Amino acid sequence: MHIGILGIGFGKYHGELYKKIDPSIQLTFWGRDVEKLKRIQSELNCDCTTDLNEFYSKPFDFIDICLPSQLHAKYALMALQSNHSIFIETPAVTSMEEGIEIMDTAKKNEKKVLVDMFLRYDPYYRMIFDYCQNQKYGTLKHLTIFRRTPPIWGSLGKETIATSLMIHDLDFVTWLGKDLKVLTYDVITNSDNSGSVIDCENALPGLSIAFELSK
Repeated sequence: MHIGILGIGFGKYHGELYKKIDPSIQLTFWGRDVEKLKRIQSELNCDCTTDLNEFYSKPFDFIDICLPSQLHAKYALMALQSNHSIFIETPAVTSMEEGIEIMDTAKKNEKKVLVDMFLRYDPYYRMIFDYCQNQKYGTLKHLTIFRRTPPIWGSLGKETIATSLMIHDLDFVTWLGKDLKVLTYDVITNSDNSGSVIDCENALPGLSIAFELSK
């Protein structure tokens, strides 16, 4: 298998995971930092390039897009138009229009698009999902997800909080059942537990989940 990876920040982590799955997987990275590419090439025994046209011309099985979110749509469309299926880190797009354009382009070129909605594969979330589906302990009555995050994602204001922080929680809720409703979403921003979805730059790390099942 030959995988192309766009991005050498989080993309390097993806490359390490691919090599753990199968050391024989061939990787080719694209990035702009030549020195960092050299280090990745040495550590992962892979190919690297700064030439985007050269990168897209290679016969990849798929391209993994690990660039800043605002660049996802542009590079995803270029990959699809170059006859490649794609795997996109979250948030995959920053608007509905971008998502629709990507899916339309994938359909036109008969290519696949997969978004990294990894939370469904987390063993704890999977356990909750299985309990809710088999109703071993009853029907789901209430679900609370309390998330706090360090300021590594930048400002999480009203325009970005859904795609940058809430995306996996919302996906999990819709996965549990279409009839579930999201009542509130609160973000803790300060040490005194005052919070707002307007400015989350000083959020604290942590995540807790509580769910209630009843027969």
